[in-house]
Amino acid sequence: MGVRVLLIHKWLVSGGVERILINYLSIFSLLNYKTDLLIQYNLNENNFFEEKIKNNINYDFIFKNTNPERTHKKQKINILYKVKKELKKILKEIEFNKIISNRIKDYDIVIDFNGCLDKSIRYNSKFIKNKIITLRWIHNQLDIHKNKKIKKYNNIFSKHTKVITICNEMKDRITHQLQYNKNNIHVIHNPINIEEIKEYSEQQVEDEKLIKDKYILQVSRLVEGKGHIELLEIYAKLKSLGIQHKLYFIGEGENRINLENKIRELNLVDDCILLGEISNPYPYFKNADLFVHTSESEGLPTVLLESMVLGIPVVAMNCLTGPKDILGQNSEYGKLVPLHDQDSFISAVFELLTNRDVWLHYSEKSIVRSKDFSVEKISLEIDKLFKEITQNNFNK
Repeated sequence: MGVRVLLIHKWLVSGGVERILINYLSIFSLLNYKTDLLIQYNLNENNFFEEKIKNNINYDFIFKNTNPERTHKKQKINILYKVKKELKKILKEIEFNKIISNRIKDYDIVIDFNGCLDKSIRYNSKFIKNKIITLRWIHNQLDIHKNKKIKKYNNIFSKHTKVITICNEMKDRITHQLQYNKNNIHVIHNPINIEEIKEYSEQQVEDEKLIKDKYILQVSRLVEGKGHIELLEIYAKLKSLGIQHKLYFIGEGENRINLENKIRELNLVDDCILLGEISNPYPYFKNADLFVHTSESEGLPTVLLESMVLGIPVVAMNCLTGPKDILGQNSEYGKLVPLHDQDSFISAVFELLTNRDVWLHYSEKSIVRSKDFSVEKISLEIDKLFKEITQNNFNK
């Protein structure tokens, strides 16, 4: 019998973590693991990527309605409403714990892909049975500056067999700030499906004129912390230097109105295009002249790699973790710029758009670097890790 894996995730939104989730499901399928996916919340018509789940992957939802965080926002807030909401939350937690406790005993490895089990295992020392292997994936920077947070995460991580980080900087930070045993942390980079990206990049788009224009691309959810306002300011300065490229944003989020207002304020209505969510963004990656990234916080930004697969150079700000692992400490594979250094960012973009030799250099380097994150390479790392931990668990 093959390895039985249960992967638990919060929801299927249009995000980078969810793209990686789909890639891991492909890897587990490739490795012939018996894999089930358990999703905490069903977002119904707002589920993204559901059609990309492999046929041999069984999946279901715990709660057959939308996530409570995304509902009731417009309801009048009063004491009775707050009490009802809190009671409903407690009842759902009880139901969630009961369902998970019954499910996990049937698997060799349980993967908490985004912290769904944190509260359950933190307050119930018997929630995870000794013989069950559990892995806690970490995709983003953790807020571990306060003693309370340090104690919280030490408690959570100590209950898991292994903690998986997606870049070396993240592992170093957790080891240092939590004083956590580095031997219990394993680094596995986000996998990308290179052949699939290339295949999807050849598909047609609804408005062909959009990809025939000269443009710079940014892809992420339109939320605070992604540096989009700063990117608009940078772009306005690039326009003043004579750059004719448009700036496209792919993604959706609650910060859209603020971006629209900023675009009008900077008189960029004809040049900055908010394209919204696009199920297949890869033709836009392929036809861009440059990918730009100004996020203030990341785990390992997959969008950089997706651009690099197609030979499109990247200019990215160096937030605490992520971009450096991909582009190199000294900009070996793309232009890495200090966080919030607008002048350096402008210089890097301007050079790549006006110097063909530099552009070709980074285009070639991008393709080479992207292969280090291929599904095939990460599959070998995953299989090796799973064999090691299952063997160690068997020998206990």
